[in-house]
Amino acid sequence: KQKRIALSRANTKTQSSSLVNSNRDESSKVEHLTAQLEKKDAEIKALTELLVKQNNTLQLKHTQINKVMKDLKKQLSRERLLKLDAFHQFEDLLVKVHDQDVESSDNASKIASLKGTWSI
Repeated sequence: KQKRIALSRANTKTQSSSLVNSNRDESSKVEHLTAQLEKKDAEIKALTELLVKQNNTLQLKHTQINKVMKDLKKQLSRERLLKLDAFHQFEDLLVKVHDQDVESSDNASKIASLKGTWSI
C-alpha cells in the first residue's frame, strides 16, 4: 500500500512538473508571439507614415504641376491674342497702303488729265 502511495505521489509530482513545463512552454510561445506582433505593428506604423508622407509629396507636386499648366495656358492665350492683334494691325496697314496707292494713282491720272486740258 505504501508503494502505491509513493508511486501515486511520484506520478503526481511528474504530472505537476509536466504541467509547469507545459505552462512555461506556452508562456514562452505567447511571449514570442507578442513580440512578433509588436514588431509587425511597428513595421505597419512605419510603412503607414511613409505612405502618408509620399502621398502628401505627390499631392504637392500635383498641385504645382496644375499651377504651372494653368500659367502656361494663360501665357499661350495672351501670346495668341497678341499675334492676332499684330496680324489685324498688319492687315489694316496693308489696306491703308493700298488705299494710298490707289489715291496716288487716281491723283496722278487726274493731274495728267488736267495737264492734257491745259496744254492748249
